[in-house]
Amino acid sequence: MKFKIATNKDLKNLKEIYRLSALHIGRKLYDEKQVHMWSSFSEKDDFEEFVLKGRVEIAFLKTRPAGFLGLHDDGYLSSLYVHPDFEGNKVASHLLKRAITYARDLNLKEISCDASLLSEPVFSHFGFKVVKREIVERDGVFFDRAQMKLLL
Repeated sequence: MKFKIATNKDLKNLKEIYRLSALHIGRKLYDEKQVHMWSSFSEKDDFEEFVLKGRVEIAFLKTRPAGFLGLHDDGYLSSLYVHPDFEGNKVASHLLKRAITYARDLNLKEISCDASLLSEPVFSHFGFKVVKREIVERDGVFFDRAQMKLLL
């Protein structure tokens, strides 16, 4: 597995990973309305700001973009998405390990995130703890999520 820091030139790949992850992996725990709203965000004007804010690292398998993770300098983990073709290849685990190392190198005390039902087990595996559960609304569609933290 290889890694690189994302730039504006990677936006097309980030959109594809995000959209396909929501469409295919998202169906495991979300209904059609939720999946549609979630996947369509990749076409909204504010997607670029969301996805490229902070340090975004892309993982590559067999020269193909396999997933990405966004971590802000304050320790907020804003995104973790894996292309469905690479689900089960530990892409998320590799990205999370690298993000935790990077956060420690910055001398951060914690990493926080808003975890979907899909990503919560991955974060829990790495020691993140649920701080609060909440229901959020996006364009009239409701999602359960967990605010999580990992003390470093």
